[in-house]
Amino acid sequence: MKDLYIAAGISKQAIYKYRLRQEYISSVSKEVIKVCNKIRKNHKRMSCRKMYSRVKNTMQVGRDNFEQIGFSNGFKLQIVRNKHRTTWATKLAIFDNHLEGKVFNGLNQALQSDIFLLRCCR
Repeated sequence: MKDLYIAAGISKQAIYKYRLRQEYISSVSKEVIKVCNKIRKNHKRMSCRKMYSRVKNTMQVGRDNFEQIGFSNGFKLQIVRNKHRTTWATKLAIFDNHLEGKVFNGLNQALQSDIFLLRCCR
């Protein structure tokens, strides 16, 4: 084995440290997955960041690593897009102001609005 290590250009200590690091990463991943499963039982739409903020004092993993482990194990939420469209990027017809220049001498002689919403479907 010594000749193999020399040929690869690595030491026994490097292999040992690599194994320890991989075991630590594996144990942390299992712990994160366990915590995420426990939280998701009661909170189906909770994001990984919110889950981390709940357990950050009890876990020895950073926020980004927690999210990365959660995302890679299927805890990423799908973004729900709003299907109702209220604005258009195209130019709409601009209508003349029919109230301009008219004189009113009482209440409720004219009503004007500048905002309206139309429901449109794609």
